Amino acid sequence: MYFVSDRKPSFGGKDIYVSYKNSKGEWSLAETLGEPVNTKGDDSGPFIHANGRTLFYSTDGLKGFGKQDLFYSNLKDDGKWTDPKNLGWPINDSQDQPSIYITPDGERGYFSSERRLNTYYEGFLYRYDFSKDLFDMEEARHLTGIVSDKYEEIPLKATVSLIDLEKDSIVQEVESDRFTGRYLIVLPEGKKYGLFTKADDYLYKSESINLVDDEINTFNKDIELVPIKSGEYYKLGNVYFDFDDFKLKPESIPELNNIVSLLNENPEIKILIEGHTDNKGESAYNLKLSEKRAKAVYNYLVENEINPDRLKYEGLGDTQPAVPNTSDENRAENRRIVVKIL
Repeated sequence: MYFVSDRKPSFGGKDIYVSYKNSKGEWSLAETLGEPVNTKGDDSGPFIHANGRTLFYSTDGLKGFGKQDLFYSNLKDDGKWTDPKNLGWPINDSQDQPSIYITPDGERGYFSSERRLNTYYEGFLYRYDFSKDLFDMEEARHLTGIVSDKYEEIPLKATVSLIDLEKDSIVQEVESDRFTGRYLIVLPEGKKYGLFTKADDYLYKSESINLVDDEINTFNKDIELVPIKSGEYYKLGNVYFDFDDFKLKPESIPELNNIVSLLNENPEIKILIEGHTDNKGESAYNLKLSEKRAKAVYNYLVENEINPDRLKYEGLGDTQPAVPNTSDENRAENRRIVVKIL
């Protein structure tokens, strides 16, 4: 979340800050964007584009056409912002331009501006069509699909969250349409994300979205949810271990926090945590490794105040493959942690 504050210390008048929401729903400590975005003047009206990297804002602290002009700056890979650039005329003029919205494709903008009417000034909302390469920014990608009940095949109203696994921060959160189940999420950049879908009275579902090497701009993914009841199970799509190890990697935290939330919101349920492996290596060794990985998940839940009486865990090694171990992709599918409702 990007917001404006006149808190002290500051670079001048009002500055722009950012805070990130994690998988527990907690906000991080607000941080100033610093120079060159914040100036000695008033910086306001921040709008972060759907690509997650291009910031548009209004300021009177940089050289412009008059009072408050609209500028943009891009976030670089090293976490620093590029020097702000003025959007120029006819968007900016001698009066105030306090805010702007740019569509995900970067081709259209809506901005507010003061315009003179005879002897006085009044605020107006304008639309402007941009050239795609004007802002030198990455094009946003889209993920869309339908959320439905797996058994009844009816659309569901659900919350779909895209989480940056490395930062444990919610990148975007939307609700699917209650009549059609349709959702649309903008994918800011090519990296690895976790996609988490939740609906009342249903088990949440998690999946991994890897965009590191994928150049497709629109992805389709339908999501089926199952009711919370005894006998149902689901795969933890974003729990990670290093090769031949049972220590949970930091990217697993969002997934584990979602299990904690599920158990806290449904205090009557108990679960079994199952560890599975592929068929590489000795079966006896795989059995022990899968049990240690299941116990690692169990330990995290206990450390986060889940009653151990509600939890069980076991390792099944390579005895119950989800798919035949005939390819690297299939073996990756078989290396998994599964949660069952008891």
